[in-house]
Amino acid sequence: MDLTELRERAKEKLQGYCRVCPVCDGRACAGEVPGMGGAGTGSAFTANLEALGRYRFNMRTLHDVKAPSTSFELWGENLSMPILAAPMTGVSHSMGGKISEEDFLQEIIAGSLLAGTLGMSGDGPDPRMYASGLKAIADHHGKGIPVAKPRAQEEAGKYLQAAEAAGALAVGMDMDGAGMIMMALAGQPVSPKTFGEIKELIGSTRLPFILKGIMTPEEAELGLAAGAAAIVVSNHGGRVLDHTPSRPGSKVGC
Repeated sequence: MDLTELRERAKEKLQGYCRVCPVCDGRACAGEVPGMGGAGTGSAFTANLEALGRYRFNMRTLHDVKAPSTSFELWGENLSMPILAAPMTGVSHSMGGKISEEDFLQEIIAGSLLAGTLGMSGDGPDPRMYASGLKAIADHHGKGIPVAKPRAQEEAGKYLQAAEAAGALAVGMDMDGAGMIMMALAGQPVSPKTFGEIKELIGSTRLPFILKGIMTPEEAELGLAAGAAAIVVSNHGGRVLDHTPSRPGSKVGC
């Protein structure tokens, strides 16, 4: 299969959800959430792309590095690069449903491992989405990181316990999903967390805890004070709140 055939198949399978544009700039799908687009005007989605496009590389040829390496260690795992697959799910309601949640997450986790790194799994309106990610991670000996939505405190605690039972390397919470209408419409309400609530959740698990969706230095400091092992700088791809500033290339800080 070449790239042309791959694109044609993708257009067929994602019809009504994604146009498979030559450049994924969010213009054709602005406001289509669920779907691939950004919330409202889609300006946050576009801002992310524009900010990423401003990055440039400087060539350096006067140094003593003969065999460059991007490898690093994360929580005892030797990875080929400091890049992890982002937490994704929702193929049934955002991607046309041509593949099952379980098969999708199996490929995310397995593909990440083949690349020498780790994949994350996500959470969504249907609790089976999170469970599919946990199964994929368990099937691959815990080599993955499940990321739950900021559900009600007691329910969130159960999700963290399930991650431990799956043998996951770490666990995360998708704080930038706190305003997702899809969750509320499905009877799975999510909301912001107080400092005390986050601290309680972090203290309830033995796994390293990742706070995803941090956009300000103040919240990064709060996360550190609460005991988070890492943060992910993210505006959820501009898919939750319109007009947010760009946060391209979500960064993990440990």
